[in-house]
Amino acid sequence: MSVLRTSTFEHAGRAFEIQAETYADPTYVEAVVFENGSPATVAYPGGLSAMPTYGANFDRALGPEDGATIDALIAGAEREFRRLTNVRPD
Repeated sequence: MSVLRTSTFEHAGRAFEIQAETYADPTYVEAVVFENGSPATVAYPGGLSAMPTYGANFDRALGPEDGATIDALIAGAEREFRRLTNVRPD
């Protein structure tokens, strides 16, 4: 794994970090939300929880060095994480 970029944000009085990471396939980048150094989880109704990740495949000509695309992936991950964490468990 190689971390390409990180971004931090606060939500509901807590601090989070998003890491944009690439693995063996250089055309795939994944954004993972962390809290206190561990992957963050989202609670769902019924007592379920999940660790959401957000990914994107890049055109080989651009690759993960395309900063605008990585910025968009991170922004989308933050928006979706905020939306999901507004769900109240049963």
